[in-house]
Amino acid sequence: MNSSLSLKRKLLLHFVSGALAIASITSCSGSSTTSDNGGGSPAIAPATITIDNAGVVPVFANSSTSTVVYVHNNSNSTVRGINYSSVTTNTELRENLSNKILSLFGSNKTNNYSLSTVSGNQCSTIAAGQSCPLSITTPVLSGAMTQGSMEIRANYIENNKSIIFTQVINYAQVQNNLQVSGAKFQAGVSISNYGNSTGYGTVYLYGSGQNQIYNVSSITTNKPAVTIINGNISNHQIQSGFVQAVELASPASSSSISATITVNSSTLDSGSVKSSKLSISKGTVTGKSLLEASQFSNSVDIAVEPISAGAILTTGYVPLINTTNGTSGSMFIRNAGNQSAAISTITADAGINNLSGCSNTTLASGETCTVTFNVTESGGNANITIPYSGGSAASVIGNVTWFNGTGAALVSMSSSENPITFAATEVGSTTITITNIGGYTLTNIKIPSPIVVSGNATATLGSNNCAVIESLPINGHCEYVVNLEDSKTDIGKQINVGFSASYAGVGGTKTYSRILPVSYISTSNGAVITISPTNPNLTISGNSIESTIQVLTISNSGNLPANISTSLTSNPAYLTESSTSCGATLAAESSCTSTIQFGPTYSSSGASGVSSYTVNYTAGGQTPSGSVVSNLDWTVQSYSQSISLESYAAFGHTSGNGETEETQYEFTARGRDVVGKSITLKYANTGTGALKITGIQDTNSVYTWQIGGDGTSCFAGTILQPNDTCEIVYTNVFESNILALGASVGTTYQENLIVPTLIYQDNNNSNVQFNNQPNLPFGGITIYAQSNQATLANMVTVNELGTVNESVTVSHLLANADDALNVTIKSRMENYFVIPPTVGLSECTLDAVDGILTQTCIMGKDNLSMSATYMVNQTLLNQNTNLILSTLFSTDSASQIVSMNPLYTVNNLGLAPQCNPCHIFVTNGIHNGNLSQECTGAECATSSESGVLGADAICQAEAGTNHIAGTFKAVVLATTRYPCDASGECGASYMSDWVIHANTVYENLAGDLVATSSDQYVLPQPTEWPSYADGTAINSDPIFTGISVGRVNADKTDIDAWSPFNINSSVSGYSLQNCNNWTSADVSTSAVSAAPTSWFGTNGNASNWYAGWGNSSSYYAFSQWFNSAQPCANQYALICAQQ
Repeated sequence: MNSSLSLKRKLLLHFVSGALAIASITSCSGSSTTSDNGGGSPAIAPATITIDNAGVVPVFANSSTSTVVYVHNNSNSTVRGINYSSVTTNTELRENLSNKILSLFGSNKTNNYSLSTVSGNQCSTIAAGQSCPLSITTPVLSGAMTQGSMEIRANYIENNKSIIFTQVINYAQVQNNLQVSGAKFQAGVSISNYGNSTGYGTVYLYGSGQNQIYNVSSITTNKPAVTIINGNISNHQIQSGFVQAVELASPASSSSISATITVNSSTLDSGSVKSSKLSISKGTVTGKSLLEASQFSNSVDIAVEPISAGAILTTGYVPLINTTNGTSGSMFIRNAGNQSAAISTITADAGINNLSGCSNTTLASGETCTVTFNVTESGGNANITIPYSGGSAASVIGNVTWFNGTGAALVSMSSSENPITFAATEVGSTTITITNIGGYTLTNIKIPSPIVVSGNATATLGSNNCAVIESLPINGHCEYVVNLEDSKTDIGKQINVGFSASYAGVGGTKTYSRILPVSYISTSNGAVITISPTNPNLTISGNSIESTIQVLTISNSGNLPANISTSLTSNPAYLTESSTSCGATLAAESSCTSTIQFGPTYSSSGASGVSSYTVNYTAGGQTPSGSVVSNLDWTVQSYSQSISLESYAAFGHTSGNGETEETQYEFTARGRDVVGKSITLKYANTGTGALKITGIQDTNSVYTWQIGGDGTSCFAGTILQPNDTCEIVYTNVFESNILALGASVGTTYQENLIVPTLIYQDNNNSNVQFNNQPNLPFGGITIYAQSNQATLANMVTVNELGTVNESVTVSHLLANADDALNVTIKSRMENYFVIPPTVGLSECTLDAVDGILTQTCIMGKDNLSMSATYMVNQTLLNQNTNLILSTLFSTDSASQIVSMNPLYTVNNLGLAPQCNPCHIFVTNGIHNGNLSQECTGAECATSSESGVLGADAICQAEAGTNHIAGTFKAVVLATTRYPCDASGECGASYMSDWVIHANTVYENLAGDLVATSSDQYVLPQPTEWPSYADGTAINSDPIFTGISVGRVNADKTDIDAWSPFNINSSVSGYSLQNCNNWTSADVSTSAVSAAPTSWFGTNGNASNWYAGWGNSSSYYAFSQWFNSAQPCANQYALICAQQ
């Protein structure tokens, strides 16, 4: 920027700042006055700063989602110094991941993409009547971690008081996402107004399936009062794995509104796969008939809560709790209504205890509290009930599900609509999806009838494919439909839906069940009339020439037609209704318009006032009658001193004229200000005397438009003679700030420009001051504009997990790409691979430094999809700890602007795959019976397994020394490692940490067959002997095992010595003859040892192990290792088996 321009801007901003104290600021969203039936005064003081109510954020497996939620300044003053903070119910998981990324990559940011839950610097200042996209990032969801919630807090100072507004946002993993289903919404939203004249909500759209790009032909709502104000990507694209925030708005009304939002999309034609650029013209957006197989239509419910709803409590999603990691949990409770909620004592079903927080408190509108609790260690599913007063509902319930261990029986449940929204006397429905995320196949599946917890609804089951399937395999899913009918208006009520099944668990058949609370809203059965805008401003010069118009939209968002009549009152003769499309009846789900003509007129001294446009209405069966009002603030400037906005022009746009939403200016974010973009406003002194500009008040977002660009000539201190002109240039800085606005703001971003308010005086008489916001030539004060940018979806997929062929595919999918510039995408991850990649990378490069692998790919309109596949280095896997791969994505500063999701992924590469064949060897080293001294980890100091862990460490060390690949453990008996239980039963359900696999080939280091184990994990007599670890042949020296054979009769009631299983409840051999679990080298203690002239003792068919100390017997099919016990002070080798 040149120095003269910088000085101009400083002068301009100085006067803008100084003018704030004396300027009369006009808000973009005013208040409406309505009767009880058509609207009403807000029940609480309007909240200045609000964060949109939000639908569920979709998260794809093994990744996080980066998107935005919108924050609004509903006041007529700029709010500065807003601070944001957040808490998630997956806090520990997020902190661990953040610490790992910090350690690996040295920063919490890459190219300014924040990994924090909320990144609020870009929204610290919000101008009057403006909004800001607040960047949010969910935790990574994988495995049983399928859902959670975050609390976002906005803290600001108002009238010298600290004010906090909170919002709770739920997120959940997308289930059944392999199917190509087009663009889909994860869930709907319920819109609250928080005492303001307009309420807002954000829903989240995503691309389904894998490696698909969809053309979005339209996104529409069926109720005219519910409008899309941001993120409408009609005639744009969305790809698999990308999430687009779509913001909705609705005028406040005393009647609730039920609506649907529908997205129509189609797969990208195979013939045009290399062309991702689409022509953009909102004027051609219409609903598309879905006649072709490649086209999709998906909808979700939208509810608008009435002003009179009172308190409405909602609960955040609680993550599924794995009690092996702890039994504590927490749940957010939030008041989304317009009045305070008085919460009484909170209770919970059986299995939940130690409730703390929120009970017997008052929760103000927009406020959140947290309930903490513990659950039983065994798995379960139960509800927490929060009773409250202050609204139409008496309570709200939140669900808690917990399980014990990774392999437990477990399902996830999700509702396509939450809340379910429908008009009274009509039918609402939702689809419940069940996904088996546990460790058992589920059978005997039953779907119970839904239970109405609160409200007057009747709930019934609809189509149900869960009931007709024989079983639900692991990772399988089924669906059923729940239908609701309600003859009354119910807000914030709930039903319980459920699932039950059986599974073959340890000890026999077990049962499993789960419930899911789903909210519903039954809206008014009648006409719902609203008017917008509710408080427009009209300004003209009193020069007998200038005039302007204002179009008012009257909407019926109810389900019945309305009889309407209109009137314009308190209006001067030059403010009239020039035309209207409204008749005597306004049909349901329709709208009409009234055009208000203001001017021309003559005024030497100026005039101002407020006129009212009133719509009175009635509907069949609806009493009393209602009315809605729009108050028109009008100003006539003095003919002698007046400024008019003579013309405007845009530079750098691709289409549009800025007059309407349908003909908005389209700006394409090609690169960081590669092509300058601006809008110039030309003002003229249309009065008869000279005037002096003393200030310019700007209410536009500083992250989108910067006032005072090159060419600006209207400054504080500028004197305009009659007919003189000057210009104000707004520079579009969105491309420079898109990263600050949020890496995933989406395909489109609404960046309408509000014309400024000019403060000026008579040049000869400084006591005559004026404060006006001149209208545009076509009327109004808004120039409509939108920024369009490319979108990039990243994915990391693990292939053939748990096998020797395991690999990782890193892929990228680009949509909405511009012709001019490429996108350079870098993927940084731990180098756990055998490189170079086995597939792909023709357009990418690799760099491996300090254990970090960086893949750099250059993408563009001719390279929309790129991927590379890497073989996992099997030597880095082990049998004890999962190997976790973190991948961080970023673009460089030379790329075209992209919105990107996700910013990072976390993938479990698992454990080393079970060997087959497996190697078995005898250690070269010899050790006394205190094997625990070889255990050096932190767990060794107190663990009862220290001896076994030490034995394993010896085996693994010798494998490493002798370059034997794989994980090895010691074949020793201990109280924590054995093949059979105390009753002598052997096999998977009865053993503990046993190291011999079932039905597995065991070989010596030369590759010769030693033996093949049975299905009872028994290794019979060898055909070849194992060698020492260095490959040399074994000798006859004893080997510590703890295994020997005693004579046992057929019914196991008599033995010569002792055995591992309990005989007559008298002896358990696992605690004897093993050097006190391999922790003692005392000469007075002993351990059974074996001589390598035979093998382990088994019965004839190798179905059971019989271990003891004694003499051989003809009962056994062969000779055994049955050397007598050796003193633990002696030193012997160990047998090691590959895992």
